[in-house]
Amino acid sequence: MTGGKSFGSTPAPRTYLDQPARTGQGPQLHVLEVAVLSPPASPHPLAAARKDRGLTQFELAIRAQVQPATISRIERGCHLPRVDTGLRIAAAVETPVRDLWPIIADRKATA
Repeated sequence: MTGGKSFGSTPAPRTYLDQPARTGQGPQLHVLEVAVLSPPASPHPLAAARKDRGLTQFELAIRAQVQPATISRIERGCHLPRVDTGLRIAAAVETPVRDLWPIIADRKATA
């Protein structure tokens, strides 16, 4: 590629033993830098509502007709469900949607 920066110009860090260094020393270990995210200070409102009702993630998933992994991802904050899914989950834990996803409800009220 000419006249531009190619994606391959900077090698990605490796997490395994590399070839011996040119200086004749032994192998070098390249460490991949990873950002460590701290867990949220409080559990997701869905997790709190689910536990208050004595439900496991699997039981909630059955009631809401979703995959158990969906409940897990929502509780970890990795996934925001579609409206229909959020409504089914809220009905399954007998909690208003605005209580399960308060940030969205607050943003809507101030807009």
